[in-house]
Amino acid sequence: MGVLAIISGVGTYLKGVSFGRLGANVTSEVRRVLYESILRKNIGWFDSRENGVSVLTSAMAQDTSVINGVSTESLAPQLEGAFAMLGGMAIGFVICWQMSLVCLAVSPVFVIGGSLQMAFMKGMTDELNES
Repeated sequence: MGVLAIISGVGTYLKGVSFGRLGANVTSEVRRVLYESILRKNIGWFDSRENGVSVLTSAMAQDTSVINGVSTESLAPQLEGAFAMLGGMAIGFVICWQMSLVCLAVSPVFVIGGSLQMAFMKGMTDELNES
């Protein structure tokens, strides 16, 4: 158990570092591409109110932070759950293959249930945000 705890701690650290770096790289690249596309616009394009400097800079900051959040906050837990399930199944097959087969047969029910729960929770937060 101690070895598994150490492996889990190292994995959590590596996950934080790697997804943090991934988010920073994606954010930087999106900002660079967006900035280059803004620089290529005709000078008359900036005369419109919706293309003002403050609007463009706030949009650049908000859009890239959303992309950063998607890459770090939603992808990481999904990968962590998948690897935890695979690791648990591997350990289970080593210890008791019969019980692991039962768990493997029931796991789609848990996955579907988790997906439905997330959809329900998202619907609840959307309703709260609207009111």
